[in-house]
Amino acid sequence: MNALGKLLSVFVFLGSLVWLGFTVTLFATRAEWKAAYTDATTKLKQADDKAKALNDQVLAERAVTDARLASADQSVAAIRVQANSWETEYKKLKDSVSQIASQTQKLQPVIDEAQAVNTNLQAQNNNLTGQVSLLTGARDQAVLAQQKAEGIATDKAIQLNVTQKALDDKIEQTRTLMEARQGGAAEADAAFRGDVIRVGEGKSQDIIVFTGGANAGVKAGKRYVVTRSTAPYYIGTVTVLDAANAQYSSGVFTPAAGQKLGGDYVPKKGDTVSSN
Repeated sequence: MNALGKLLSVFVFLGSLVWLGFTVTLFATRAEWKAAYTDATTKLKQADDKAKALNDQVLAERAVTDARLASADQSVAAIRVQANSWETEYKKLKDSVSQIASQTQKLQPVIDEAQAVNTNLQAQNNNLTGQVSLLTGARDQAVLAQQKAEGIATDKAIQLNVTQKALDDKIEQTRTLMEARQGGAAEADAAFRGDVIRVGEGKSQDIIVFTGGANAGVKAGKRYVVTRSTAPYYIGTVTVLDAANAQYSSGVFTPAAGQKLGGDYVPKKGDTVSSN
């Protein structure tokens, strides 16, 4: 065998090896493809099942979502109705605000004047508050003074009661002297003026006590004129029965000629006793 034949034999041998490897590879690859196909078919079925489950879930969720959307649409519709109502109310309020603003602008001068008056009144109130404080202090002082005056008045009332008792005693003493002295009385011989301070009661209305006693020159037995500042002016005379006291005297009253003891011709406190 020559070299060419040997070379061809080698190539044939190598080609056989290549074909053998290709055949083996093809067989192995076929087996892998079948397994891959089977696995792919299983996974595809699983995927279809999952897809169907997901589709069912999506459809269920879509139904729920559609229901929610329908409810939301109703809510949106109600909200739109409410919004329209609110918008209408807002327009009304806006118009009212505009009217109020217009009226406020017209009333602004009145408001300014009222504020000025209020400021003035506030100042007056502050002034009056100060005056009230001063008056409160003055009132407190007046209350103290009143309490003091009431105390003094009480003391004076006590003194007056004592004096009234003394005058009543003087009237009774004068009545006793009058009954004891039935003689005539001499006319007054000196200028004198006094005031009636006490008149007897009941049957003693003709017994009077008047200011002016021994210090004024009044003496028992003297006769003085009794007059009044109003009609009938001259009401009678008084004959002194007791002038022993230095400050006042007592005597018996005789009505004016032709008059009787009664009415205007009864002596009163404050009548004038004088020498003419």
